[in-house]
This record gives sequence, C-alpha cells and structure tokens, in this order.
Amino acid sequence: MKRMTPQIPGNLQEDFDLQQLSLSACVLDEPLQFYHFQGCTLSHAELSRLEVRQCRFTGCRLDTCALPNAYLSDVVFEKCDLSNCDFSNSLLQRVEFYGCKATGVSLIDAKLEEALFSNCVLRYANLAAASLKNTELLGCDLRNVSFMECKTKLLSFQDCNLREAEFFRTSLKGQDFTSCDMEGISVSLEDLRGAIVTHLQACDLARLMGLIIRE
Repeated sequence: MKRMTPQIPGNLQEDFDLQQLSLSACVLDEPLQFYHFQGCTLSHAELSRLEVRQCRFTGCRLDTCALPNAYLSDVVFEKCDLSNCDFSNSLLQRVEFYGCKATGVSLIDAKLEEALFSNCVLRYANLAAASLKNTELLGCDLRNVSFMECKTKLLSFQDCNLREAEFFRTSLKGQDFTSCDMEGISVSLEDLRGAIVTHLQACDLARLMGLIIRE
C-alpha cells in the first residue's frame, strides 16, 4: 500500500507556545502553520474548528482537549499525550502519529486519509462511523477499540493488539490480520467474510458460528 506522507518544510518556527491559545471555547481566526511545538501543554482546552497545517508536535500534552470539527493536514505527532481528546467530525489528511498515547481518543465521524499510527496506544478509542482511507496501523495497542460502522478503503493492520475490539457493520473483506492478536473481537459473520487470518485465528473466530472444535 503506497501512502502519501506529510509534506513539512525543514525550517519550522519554534517560538509559539500552545498555552497562548485560549482555554475557553473559541474559534481561531488563522490556521496554525509551519510550527514545531516541543514539550507544550494544552490540556482540557476547547477549540472548535482548529486548523493545523504542516506542523510537528513533539512530546506535547494535549490530553482531554475538545477539538471537534478540526482540520489537520501534513502534521506529525511524536511521543505526544492525546488521551481522551475529542477529534469527532474532524478531517485528518497526511497525518502521522509515532509512539503517542491516545487512550480513549474520540474519532467519531472523523475522516482519516493517508494517515499512520505507529506504536501508539489507542485503547478504548472510538472510531464509530469514521472513514479510513489509505490508513496504516503498525504495532498499535487497539484493545477495546470501536470500529463500528466504519467505511474503509486500503486500511492496513500490522502487529496490532486487537483484543476485544468491535467491528460491527464494518466490512473486513481483504483485511490481513495474520500478524495481529484478535482474540475476543466482536464482529458479525457477514462483516468477517473475506478477512485473511491464520489457522489459529480461524479456530478462535469459529466461536462466532457456535462451533465446538475437538482435536
């Protein structure tokens, strides 16, 4: 799968502290563009329609921020805390996450295009009704994540922990789960049709059909 990567210039500004943003509900007049935020904190902020273009976030805390209807384009997050952030109804294009903590993050009704999550913790994340196009999840903790009613195109899982994840009304046709742990997932037989799994995974998934396997 060929994925477009973020286009970010090398000479980013580093003099903008996220704490300069208001912590009350507001809408920024101008997009945040060409910045490298390092070690910044913006916990519990409420920023509607936040627009971020061609930026890097390194070691930042954005936990429990309400950022609905955001637009992120050509952005990289590295070792950031995004726990319980609300990105519902947001558009994320060419956005990459490396080693981030995003437990409980909300991406309900969000659109992800050309996105990457690498070695991230997304336990209990909610991606219900999200659109995932040309998106990769590599080495991520996806336990108890909700992928209910998602629309997917060129979605890839590799070396992910998907235990007890939910996939109801999300077609898994053509999805390769052979490198993943998918024990205890919740999925309908119709949605599971066409998924690629190992023999051992198939035995575990047989419980969905009520089968009793004897050796």
